[in-house]
Amino acid sequence: MVIDGGSGGPGRPGDGAPRRGRPGRAPRIEQPQTVIRLPKDPYEGEFKAPRGRRGRGVLALAALVVVVSVIIAISSSKHNNGAASQGASTGVGGGVPPATATVGQSAPASAPSSPAFPSQNGDVLTGYPDTQDGATAAAANFVAAYGSEAMMTADSRHKLVQEIADPAIVTTLQQQLDQAFTLAAQGFGLDKNGNAPTGQSFVSRAVPFGTTVANYSAAKATVAVWINMISGTAGQGSTHPVSETWSTVTLNLTWVNGDWKWSSFTQADGPTPVPAGQQVSSSSDLQKAVQQFARLRYAP
Repeated sequence: MVIDGGSGGPGRPGDGAPRRGRPGRAPRIEQPQTVIRLPKDPYEGEFKAPRGRRGRGVLALAALVVVVSVIIAISSSKHNNGAASQGASTGVGGGVPPATATVGQSAPASAPSSPAFPSQNGDVLTGYPDTQDGATAAAANFVAAYGSEAMMTADSRHKLVQEIADPAIVTTLQQQLDQAFTLAAQGFGLDKNGNAPTGQSFVSRAVPFGTTVANYSAAKATVAVWINMISGTAGQGSTHPVSETWSTVTLNLTWVNGDWKWSSFTQADGPTPVPAGQQVSSSSDLQKAVQQFARLRYAP
């Protein structure tokens, strides 16, 4: 390959005649220039990091994340008085620092039962078999229910917590949740009853994408649930747009009174896939979708 040295072609500028070879050597034959053009990287510039959006920090406090402040408060509750405690380190995104959760001693476990299928009880499915599959199903369904809009309304929140939580922590947990979700409602621009402004809809849904069992016994289980969650307000004039987050929630479950119950949890960001680069829907279109598509009810 010969590199062009100037306007006079290969070799010295202005030298149009073939060169004479050196004594004792065959004349060098000039080869035509070869230009190699590498193909453009098809992924260059495609996956740019998304810019931070206004209100992102507020959105991070919603639903599953808002419970961090709740769990922190439990550590100072009366459950520490003579009761065995279980710690859980809670780390979440959105700039919220890790915290330590302490819960009370579980109620005595009753004899195992094996319902054929979970039953719908308000906003959550309950009644799981005392098996590894039963614990896995309970964890996925509990996370989906806990990430729903039901947690923003006091009545539905109380019913949901009573159904999924270990009885040893229900009373204190409800008190702390009331305080935490009051702050969350303010962050989303909702009123004291958890209602969105007129013409808008509050959206909060958690979708389990997979589960893995870390530990299992007939009395206790630890299950990690990988979820995608959307939260925000949809509709004309919304200042808290619906956005998505990916998290892994690890639940500690206890077999209590013939069913699996939520005792404590940890939550971490991701794994988060690369955005698909799809066109973002308008707030009005998202509101229509929420009204058209009901929240999925899960089962084993």
